[in-house]
Parts: sequence; structure tokens; C-alpha cells
Amino acid sequence: MVRPQGQVHAGLIRGPDQRKSGRDPEASNVLADSVVVSVCNPSGMGDPGWALCYSCTLAGVPLLHQPTFETARLILRPLKPSDATSIQTEASAREIADTMISLPHPYPASEAERYLDEQRSLREQGRGVAFAIVTKAENRFCGLVEVRDIDREHSQAELSFWLAPKLWGQGCMSEAVQAALRYGFDELGLNRLYAYHMERNPASGRVLEKNGFRREGLLRQRVRKWDRYEDVVLWAIVRSDQAS
Repeated sequence: MVRPQGQVHAGLIRGPDQRKSGRDPEASNVLADSVVVSVCNPSGMGDPGWALCYSCTLAGVPLLHQPTFETARLILRPLKPSDATSIQTEASAREIADTMISLPHPYPASEAERYLDEQRSLREQGRGVAFAIVTKAENRFCGLVEVRDIDREHSQAELSFWLAPKLWGQGCMSEAVQAALRYGFDELGLNRLYAYHMERNPASGRVLEKNGFRREGLLRQRVRKWDRYEDVVLWAIVRSDQAS
């Protein structure tokens, strides 16, 4: 099927019943500093939690919906091209890379731009969504949270996150994870979200446990980080856990 590219639409409808969303300013499928309409460059499957613009609905082409969330102290919003500098700066901290399985150190020049391009592509394919974590008070970028490896067949996805060290120990990451869970369960209609962390990083485990995740197991020497094999802990939460 030939899919339309780069179509701009002013309204959105959500889910298979094609109800109006009313949140089109936050549902752009491209990275943009200012979004006043939805921009469709879509691919993927039509399932609950997917947003559809009217023209793409007629063509049978769905668009993964990405709203903006607010917590007590944070805003989780879609990424912008202007985030590249902040990502480059914050992700260069060795403290972050030390316990992030896939984050390199030193953080290569232009890696942030490559990351933004990759995230745009993943969203267009319906495979993942990344949110910038921004402080409300200063409107300052301070981290990322991703819902990635979306598996529609089994209704699950992985949750991944990191936060600038200056905000560690203040409960901010827990706030961001709460918002990401709302996105995964309420917006995407998933049944299960899972997350990994290195065993020597128990702080991430505490964040997950606080938000209702259950420890499912230990993967011995699952990854190699800086020439050292690391044990990895697997956590997960399922939709029914939230009601218990």
C-alpha cells in the first residue's frame, strides 16, 4: 500500500472508533519546536491508543499518538530538534552512562542528532516513543523516558529512562515513570510494561518498585559494559497490577 508522506492536518480522531482527540497540538509525528497542527508521515497498525487524522483514516493509515503529560514538578513532552544540545550535554555525564546499558561514554559528537532521527523513525514505524523530561519551574530539559520495542501482538513494551544527576534522589524519576505508565496503559492500551537495570544500580529498581513493578528475575552477565559483564534485573507491571 502506498502511504502518504508529510501530510498536514488540523484535527485528529483516536482509536478504531474514530473519536475526536482534541489534543492535536501534542500529536505531531515529526519533531518540531512549535506544533499547531498534526503532521502525518505514518506507518503501522490500527489498534486502540493509536491516533488517526481524518485523511489518513480514509487511507487506512494510523499514526501513533503522543500527548504531553504534566506531573507535580515535571512536563513530559515530545522531542524537539532544539533538544539536541541539551541531550548532548546531559547524556555526556559519566554517572548516567555508567549504569545505562546502551549509552556510550564519551558521548559522541552529533550523537544527539542521530538519536533524534532514530526516535522519529521509530515513532513513524509505531515501534517506540520518547519523551523529553522537562522541569516545570525552569522549563529545563533534564532527561528522557522511552516506551520502546512496542509489541502489538503480545501487547507489551519496554520502559527505559535516565535523569540528570542533579535531580537524583528527589523523586523526579518516579513522577516521570508514573506518566509513562499512563501513556503505555491508557494511550497505547498495552497489557504489560517491562524494564531492565544493572544489578549494581538498585536506585532504578526502587523507582520501578515504587510504581508497582514486580521483580521477575536476574539475568546473569546479560550485558557487557566497558569490558565488564553485568548482571541485569528484569521488572514488569501488567494492567491488572494497577487494580490490585
